[in-house]
Amino acid sequence: MTHDHSSSGIGASATAKLSVTHVSKGFSSVNGQVVKAIGDANLSIAEGEFAAFIGPSGCGKSTLLYMIAGFERPTSGTVAMNGHSIDRPRPDRGIVFQEYVLFPWLTVEGNIRFGLDVQNRRDAVSDERVRHLISVVGLTGFENAYPHTLSGGMQQRVAIARALAYDPEVLLMDEPFGALDAQTKRRLINDFIRVWEESRKTVVFVTHSVEEALLLADKVYLFSARPSTIKQVFEVNLPRPRDITAPQFIELEKALLESLDEEVSKMMA
Repeated sequence: MTHDHSSSGIGASATAKLSVTHVSKGFSSVNGQVVKAIGDANLSIAEGEFAAFIGPSGCGKSTLLYMIAGFERPTSGTVAMNGHSIDRPRPDRGIVFQEYVLFPWLTVEGNIRFGLDVQNRRDAVSDERVRHLISVVGLTGFENAYPHTLSGGMQQRVAIARALAYDPEVLLMDEPFGALDAQTKRRLINDFIRVWEESRKTVVFVTHSVEEALLLADKVYLFSARPSTIKQVFEVNLPRPRDITAPQFIELEKALLESLDEEVSKMMA
């Protein structure tokens, strides 16, 4: 099922976990002109929803994610969590980047518990949580390994576990599987679905891959060409794990690809 939101606001509902209301974002170019990345974005993400952002390169997907994280501020409009405007990063939002961004001098366990150590949370409960996450992401036996000895997929598992270690309410993911080969990516997607189903955290996931979005998300938010709005929302009412050969999956994939191609063409015109 799809909804067209290109001309109507879909702002915050009273029960939204995350809400984006009439948000715009501009950046100054090298010649002093303002480039508007986001025109008028409106969306509402419910508690426990797995939301994917997809759209043409440069349309503002990651920029909006960084506003939710608190790294960026909107030029106008409001980005809110639990009804409160987001003004800076906080521990209630964890983030995973495409680059693994691990501390090379720390072991797997040391990287995962880093956020807990910063908060002086060294107790039996936090120790058990770290052990549990190491098991859940499939790194049992690698607790004392250093990042340079791990494959790309294993390093990203560490990054995901670290983001979850201090139990954030929302997990933000900026193309976390983009640097991985196809086989590693598929396996990590399946493993991450298992991790997410255990916690049912609210997730916002930025991707360029239609297949990735449809394998993971409850809803896929399609960004228009720059200056972007939310053009359509695709509801993915399919059971997990999803079968990419299922007729319903193929039908959704075709519809999303067609809409995405339209927006990519506009960006290139």
